[in-house]
Amino acid sequence: MFSDNRLRSIPDSEQQGTLCVEYWTSKILIELSGYKSLELDDVQEMANIRVVKAWQQEIENDVSELYELKGKEEGDTELLDDAGDSVFSRYKSVKTELRKRIDNPPVSMKKVYRNIKKEIDLHGFYPKGFAANLELIKEAYDLSEDEGLVTAFIFFTLAYRNLRRALNSFSYSDRGFFLVLEVIAKTLGLPLEKVQEMLGPDGKLIRMAIFGVDRESSNIDFEDYFESKSGISFFDLFFGKIEKKQLVSSILTPCNKSRLTLEDVKYLPVIDSLVVPFLKGIKDEGPRGVNVLLYGPPGSGKTELGKLLIEQAGKKAYTLKLGREEKVLACWERACKLSRNDAVTAILIDEADDVFNSDLVQGTTDRTNKARINTALENTKKLTVWTTNSLRSMDAAIIRRFHFVLKVGYPPRAQMEKLAQGALAKSLSEENISRLVNTENLSPALVAQVGEIVDNLQGNKVKFPEDSLMALLEDILKAQGFGKLAAATKKIGKFDPALSNSDTDLEALSKGLKEAGAGRLCLYGPPGTGKTEFCHWLAKKLERPLIMKKASDLLNCYVGGTEHNIAAAFEEAKRENAVLLFDEIDSFLQDRRTANHSWEVTQVNEFLTQMESYEGYLVATTNLLDLMDNACLRRFDLKAKLEYMTDDQAEEMYRRLAQKWKFSVGNEVNNLRKIRNLSPGDFAAIDRRLRFTKAVSGEKIVDMLKVETQLKEGQMSSSRRTIGFLDN
Repeated sequence: MFSDNRLRSIPDSEQQGTLCVEYWTSKILIELSGYKSLELDDVQEMANIRVVKAWQQEIENDVSELYELKGKEEGDTELLDDAGDSVFSRYKSVKTELRKRIDNPPVSMKKVYRNIKKEIDLHGFYPKGFAANLELIKEAYDLSEDEGLVTAFIFFTLAYRNLRRALNSFSYSDRGFFLVLEVIAKTLGLPLEKVQEMLGPDGKLIRMAIFGVDRESSNIDFEDYFESKSGISFFDLFFGKIEKKQLVSSILTPCNKSRLTLEDVKYLPVIDSLVVPFLKGIKDEGPRGVNVLLYGPPGSGKTELGKLLIEQAGKKAYTLKLGREEKVLACWERACKLSRNDAVTAILIDEADDVFNSDLVQGTTDRTNKARINTALENTKKLTVWTTNSLRSMDAAIIRRFHFVLKVGYPPRAQMEKLAQGALAKSLSEENISRLVNTENLSPALVAQVGEIVDNLQGNKVKFPEDSLMALLEDILKAQGFGKLAAATKKIGKFDPALSNSDTDLEALSKGLKEAGAGRLCLYGPPGTGKTEFCHWLAKKLERPLIMKKASDLLNCYVGGTEHNIAAAFEEAKRENAVLLFDEIDSFLQDRRTANHSWEVTQVNEFLTQMESYEGYLVATTNLLDLMDNACLRRFDLKAKLEYMTDDQAEEMYRRLAQKWKFSVGNEVNNLRKIRNLSPGDFAAIDRRLRFTKAVSGEKIVDMLKVETQLKEGQMSSSRRTIGFLDN
């Protein structure tokens, strides 16, 4: 049930002299026999309606005559006690007592009704101010004469009490909205089918959101079936002068200038090379408007990009003002109608999921409003940019009607770093900025939101710990289902190819890769030999970011999940123009001939497919080359082995360790050279241990390294007893 008292504010003093209201009220009471349901209170309240006043006067004259005949005094209610509150019952009772003819409808009412019709011929149907405003509304919304008549009738009904009282002489509780339509059709002299169409879901008055209609409820009062959604003040409508800009401003509000520039969206090359040149060449008198669809995850910058595209087209971006329960599609069509002659206006519809996900048939992708959406997209002559988070429920027939459909993912890390530096550099350390940049699913919107919080706190000179800000960001990510912030970046030691025992000249390899612009490498060898560290070093040499994926990042328990993650990894590397590293690739690319499950085969197939089409730098590392799929191995341009260190390399690494921790080097070096299978990883482990065991000698460090190699080779003795046996 609608209820909006603000609209029903026409004072009684202003309700007299409105011929259209008198005419409609009279017609409802006389031709539709509404007078038979009037009660005493209604007649008293409607005293300024002439047909009611005439009938009231006729009844009063008859009552006076009856009093005189019965010898009763005026005011004695005994004569009318059995008549009830119905005015028609009293009318019949008095006529019967006087033995006069009972006219249906009363002659007094019909006589005044005829005079009102004559006055309309002389003075016009509507008040002059309202007539001019109605013509503007009809022009703005492209309404027919009949649609304009129904519009005026509903406006007057919502504003004028006497008209509502006449309409409420009928009981709507049983037949509901169907009876409402019948009453409108008979009052206005229109075919019922036409009124049903005009006030149906696809009727222009409803589709353009001029009115809202409650079709389902069994409301008692006529006016509760309607709600004005035009945004027009009733005082302006009836007593003022409406300007077209008022109608436009009632549904469109200007957007703030976009925070983006074309430089900020270089990671979407199609914007600068294709979309913007096209939008700049739009002809306003063209056969149809231009629709652009931007889709991608929440917070990825679709709204700011939409505003940027509109600005680049030389237009001003506006968004829709949506009232209570208003549908986006209806408001958009209405806004396009109102601004169709304004060449500067363009519309941004943010979060358009409500349009494309509404009216779906449950359990399917079918929809009841498909034809209407298609027609609107094809025929509405206005540049409109739409944003949505997903295309999942959109029909292909709808998608193809957009001029451009652009996926807007999260910006590459370089762009995210720029955003984070601009918003949070004064509040976060370089290490934490790096954590943000390396966090998947961290959106530009979230960075900007936290930046606003920081600006507010700093503006109020509030000091806050850096950890609190990071915790806030992480809590928001968790609430969105995206997990934690990235861990602090591991500080990789200075890699020196001279200390890596490889069958390939690593320095020459990095130079060759840089010249080639692409390459696929497989690094294999024992753990700790520097395969991952080499990849970090290589990425710096190539001046590219490094994206590292482990099995835990890719493997997924759902069907197709791992394949999706593999494809996403390659897509991310393309977007970031990065070196893509798959660490310990043998975890998910084992030989398909030994596969026990179908998904073990499909994930290898997906990797091969992506690998074939990838034109960047790809590196895979493994400790177990013999377990890998042969087809995968064959597709790597180079298989480079990193072995345990030579004696000379081990000694050089030991001397560097001694220089760092300031202990002397002596004859223990000879024992060091006897240790087999030393790797850079062993020295890194000792280096970390020295942070909390600093009082050491060279001999003890050599012993530590010996233990490290024994642990790798499984040579350490165990003190555990064998189950079931006792020592003698």
